[in-house]
Amino acid sequence: MDKDRPAALGELGAAVYSPAPFDFERVTRFMAYGFFMAPVQFQWFGFLSRAFPLTKVNPSVPVFKRVAFDQLIFAPFGMGYLQCSG
Repeated sequence: MDKDRPAALGELGAAVYSPAPFDFERVTRFMAYGFFMAPVQFQWFGFLSRAFPLTKVNPSVPVFKRVAFDQLIFAPFGMGYLQCSG
């Protein structure tokens, strides 16, 4: 920061805080989560596509059903697994 010119209000935080160091262990945990969850999610979304096929008459209803099932059934499992793996 320049002593002659005061810093802009948004720049004050940048002068005080520095970015956190690279955490290889954390990156590895997230990579493992993605590696193990990708096949499960592939099967889950395939099931949702078969259970709620899109129709030409009203395609938004099956979409809302897919989202509701995903958020109510799979999301708690996925978030629980994410929290326990970290």
